[in-house]
Amino acid sequence: MNDTMKKFSFLGFLGAEGDKTSEKTRRTLDEYERMMKNNELIENLRFPQSAITDGLWKREGEVEIFLPKKEINFRLEESNLSRKETYRFYTVKIIDVDRKNKKVVVSHVAAQEQVRPDVLSAIDKELKEGRPFRTQAIVLFFSKGNTIAFLNILGIGIQGIIHVSEWSEGYTKSISSVAKKGDLIDVAITAHSKNSKTENPQYECSRRLIIKESNPWTNIEERVPLHTNVVVRCIDKAGRNFLGKIEGEEELTIFGHYPDKPSITTGEPIVIRQGGVYTCFVSAVSEKKRVLRVRVIDEIDAVGWGNDIS
Repeated sequence: MNDTMKKFSFLGFLGAEGDKTSEKTRRTLDEYERMMKNNELIENLRFPQSAITDGLWKREGEVEIFLPKKEINFRLEESNLSRKETYRFYTVKIIDVDRKNKKVVVSHVAAQEQVRPDVLSAIDKELKEGRPFRTQAIVLFFSKGNTIAFLNILGIGIQGIIHVSEWSEGYTKSISSVAKKGDLIDVAITAHSKNSKTENPQYECSRRLIIKESNPWTNIEERVPLHTNVVVRCIDKAGRNFLGKIEGEEELTIFGHYPDKPSITTGEPIVIRQGGVYTCFVSAVSEKKRVLRVRVIDEIDAVGWGNDIS
């Protein structure tokens, strides 16, 4: 083949129609097809919130992932389609992989239908056994009286409500003053609501219970009773006072005092050391005031736990 023929052959190759899909894109489409075949769900798929009319789109390389607008069937999502500054998260099921157009169509509703039975069963099992079901929910909208927020539990269309009195431990004037549409919150499902139906259950939720459980001062008066002895490790010292930790209650920092008295076991002066361990008497404890004070009684092999900071 002469140079002229080589040139025309080369030009002809450049102009030919061929498969322009990259290897990375093929692998991506293969993976989506595998997931679709196995009915696997994609959790917390993030879509940019765009002012579009047909649905939500996102790109993964050359592949477009599309959630049709008909799948966005909750009041919150419908009303927020024009909020460009935010993102929406969905658990979705793949319903079509269009390899020619490099497009993957996903369904939020199909994902809901797949997981709802197992979630509802788990919730009811916990409630029947007298335990709250801890989960997450999206705030959808508020009642006219501003005393109730309606929730989308786990983002899969299970209805929940939370009364303003269950938002926090303190007084809350209105639910919309502390929450906004789209907030993702931790809640405990405590019971079926009075409007709950077998085919369409609705649950009462509490955020206050979650906060209370995560508060290290909750039930402190039962865990560390007044006028009992506890073992405390010193973490800092100032004059005749120090800060300490109780074993098993590491989230709490307690206030300690040590009198100018010798050890009852050695007769030697008690030396407070950072890292030192001491038997202490609980002189004050209050969950409401978040106070726990102790007084040193004796030293427990404090040598070697840290440096003397006296």
